[in-house]
Amino acid sequence: MLKKVQKEKDASNRFRKLLPIVLPCLAVVAMALVGGFVTLENKLTDLRFRMIEHQATNDLVVVTIDPPSFQELNVWPWPRTYHARLVDNLLAAGARRVAFDVEFSAETTEEGDADFERSLRDAAGRVVLPVFKQLHRGPGGNEYVLTEPLPRFKKYVQLASINVYPESDSLVRRVEVAHDWNGQKIPSLSALFANKFRVPFSSFYIDFGISPDAIPRISYADVLAGRFDPALVAGKQVVVGTVALQLQDYFPVPVHVSMSGVFLHTLAYQSLILDRAMQRVGTIPVLAIALLIAFIVGPRFASWSWKRGLVVAIGLSSGLVLVAAGAQIAWPILVDTMPAIAVVVLVYLAGLVSKIDRQSLTLFMQSVTLRRTDNLMRKVVDKSFNGVLTIGENGEIETINAAARSMFGLTEEGITGTNVAELVPELSANENATGSILATGQHEVTGLRTDGTKFLAELSVNDLEDEEHSRFVAIVRDISEQKRYEEDLRHQALHDSLTGLPNQTLLMNRIDHALNVALRDGKPLALLLIDLDRFKEINDTLGNHVGDMLLKDVAERLAAPLRKTDTIARLGGDEFSVLLPAVSNTEMALEGAERAIVQLQEPFNVEGMFLEVGASISVAVFPDHAKTPAELLKCSDIAMYGAKAGQKNVVLYDQEQDKNSVRNLALTGELRRAITEDHLNLFVQPKIDIAGNRVCAAEALLRWQHPIHGFIPPDEFVMQAELTGLIEPLTRWALTQALKGLGTWHQEGFDLSIAVNLSSRNLMERDLPQMVLELVQSHRIEPERLTLEITESAIMLDPETALEVLKELDDLGFRLSIDDFGTGYSSLGYLKGIIYLTERGFPRQPHIV
Repeated sequence: MLKKVQKEKDASNRFRKLLPIVLPCLAVVAMALVGGFVTLENKLTDLRFRMIEHQATNDLVVVTIDPPSFQELNVWPWPRTYHARLVDNLLAAGARRVAFDVEFSAETTEEGDADFERSLRDAAGRVVLPVFKQLHRGPGGNEYVLTEPLPRFKKYVQLASINVYPESDSLVRRVEVAHDWNGQKIPSLSALFANKFRVPFSSFYIDFGISPDAIPRISYADVLAGRFDPALVAGKQVVVGTVALQLQDYFPVPVHVSMSGVFLHTLAYQSLILDRAMQRVGTIPVLAIALLIAFIVGPRFASWSWKRGLVVAIGLSSGLVLVAAGAQIAWPILVDTMPAIAVVVLVYLAGLVSKIDRQSLTLFMQSVTLRRTDNLMRKVVDKSFNGVLTIGENGEIETINAAARSMFGLTEEGITGTNVAELVPELSANENATGSILATGQHEVTGLRTDGTKFLAELSVNDLEDEEHSRFVAIVRDISEQKRYEEDLRHQALHDSLTGLPNQTLLMNRIDHALNVALRDGKPLALLLIDLDRFKEINDTLGNHVGDMLLKDVAERLAAPLRKTDTIARLGGDEFSVLLPAVSNTEMALEGAERAIVQLQEPFNVEGMFLEVGASISVAVFPDHAKTPAELLKCSDIAMYGAKAGQKNVVLYDQEQDKNSVRNLALTGELRRAITEDHLNLFVQPKIDIAGNRVCAAEALLRWQHPIHGFIPPDEFVMQAELTGLIEPLTRWALTQALKGLGTWHQEGFDLSIAVNLSSRNLMERDLPQMVLELVQSHRIEPERLTLEITESAIMLDPETALEVLKELDDLGFRLSIDDFGTGYSSLGYLKGIIYLTERGFPRQPHIV
């Protein structure tokens, strides 16, 4: 019997000894299983990332959509023509692959989409476009929908997922290797670029010890303008994405606080390519290590002094942190140390508690906790940036923190007996049914300082009821600066940053409003589109600074004669628009355009230079020409095309121009294909030497027999080529065909020369002589066998540039012929100029037809 009692006593003693170990272990296991250590573990991991740095590779370049690009391009969203040109420039510089962190799921303009589609097709699969899921609010509730590129783009590119998901602390730490999209696996952008699709893990933690500052980057505008060293991208992969704060493409991340999406994917790529794709050790192994440590050191804590136990606990905890850091350096793994550290600390404290009287310890800890909590709460309230007040039921202020005193300009002596209505006058008019002037909830009010000044404030009121009486706690926040910032943002979104004029968005809103008024009052309105002449020449010659000052002066002059109800807006570049509501008739609208022309006749004095600019103005009228804002702007654009083509100052919209513009737009796209696929025809017209009764030369005549529209005269499609930039490939094609035929004649024994017409745009190209020389050399034709025909009007578009190009052609030995001389300008005056040039040695024998 005694032995049995002794055994039960021994078992009870062993249980009491194990209790300080078992209870902490159970607590740690429970906390680990419910994620109680996640926050602290993340902070330790972030600390190791800050301490353990890795250098990024330089095999990837980021093209940033940054604020300087927005300022230079001066339009948003950017036309997809820009993206097409960007892809062309990067691939031409030798980039291996180009990825976009930009959405391409919606259609824009047909021209921009077509240019981008052409660029993607030419890239031959070297462009990556993103897919991602986003939350969509539909009639059936919120649901995730897949956003992917337009089908016309999708068929030419690789697809990559750019979705990232935050952890429980709202920070993005992990990236999926691939995502399920409509039944198929789409690799993430980082996995695609690193070519690591088949790895033994489905996701990985990004190594934030890799510095994003070492990743090469180039501004979007610099790539678009060709202002970059091709060696920076040659043989490398390129990611294009936004870093501009106004586009809000930023994610909260460890170490760096926040990071743009493009650099987040770049760091994920670096983690994969450097074999730093981090994997976290599972909960079970971590808990096993923690329990092992607990049962090894736990019994000893109970026998050691508290000082020795404290040293051992600190040493063990520090050692665990160092082991985790060493593992992170040696291998791409993240070892959770908080469960083991928590076990060590709790077992130490449990052993300490077992030595102290339990009741005394409880009372002591309660008093300490109460004092610390009270002091902490006082400090929190007093140090808060927001004003905090406790208010009695009658509205008198009982306590107030330093922030509120500063906000209202109060001193500590001036608080006693102050009613809150004296600080917030609006409360005195809001007495509720209970007789209190305070209503719980959040309110936007006007605060009154002791010096009489006012400010906007956000007031949040909650009631604090106890057994004796009611009180209120009010939190006050000064939102004056926030309101000013919001107003500035609204102004920037609707106005041009250079001139301060309304931008196209505000103009379209005002047109829409004016149309509603016009429908109601039965009065027409007019829209003027103003395009400056010679501005590009001034801007290129004197610089953007002078160009910007000139645009400001132009804006002031154009605004001077306008009525208060009129609106002048800057659409971008050197293009302005004027909305004239309630015009009596079309003649009144045209008179407004003529007044604008007069305003620009006087030279502009810019930094002591007198500059002259003209303007072409197109006029469209509601309801005669259009019924909606978009149609009205379109009609103005079409009329402007007629003004530029006809070199007129003021042009009224004509429906016939609209029909021609649609046809010309279609023909422009078909002309490009006709040039590249040899669908044009080059006929030759013989030149007869009457005296010798023989064919001495031939003239090349360009013809286009369209399969649908039939014969299209050269003056029609050549003009389209000049306007759209196709004139250079068209001229090259004509010269190539002419020289090929001439070479055949020479082989057959015919001693002939041939004449080919040049466009006015050709004479503006400085590299024209070199291009023609390369063509004749490739066909083994002597330069004197080729006659280049130029009209007098072509020379007079830019006489200086044209004569320099002609001089170089003449020096290379080509024959020159001036056609239609005297039909467009004063023949005697320019004949005198040509004679003068002849005396200077150019041309040697001018040929005037």
